[in-house]
Amino acid sequence: MPRVKLGQRDEQFEKFARLINGAVAMEGKRPADIGLVLGIDRRTAANYLKKPEELSLSRVMKLSRSLNIPIADLREVIRY
Repeated sequence: MPRVKLGQRDEQFEKFARLINGAVAMEGKRPADIGLVLGIDRRTAANYLKKPEELSLSRVMKLSRSLNIPIADLREVIRY
């Protein structure tokens, strides 16, 4: 049986994670701040920052608006 590389993300998800986490760092936001924007608690927000690919579309839109991420940047990293 071939070996499986567990714990590695797609390159697509890495770009998205870098975009979100970079914007969070640039804005100086904390998980508690993100939680307020998304209407969730701090721990859930921190988990979403670790794995932003699990965010729903509506939450991605709320988060990107609050972090001033241009839609063109989102389109560039979200490909199918």
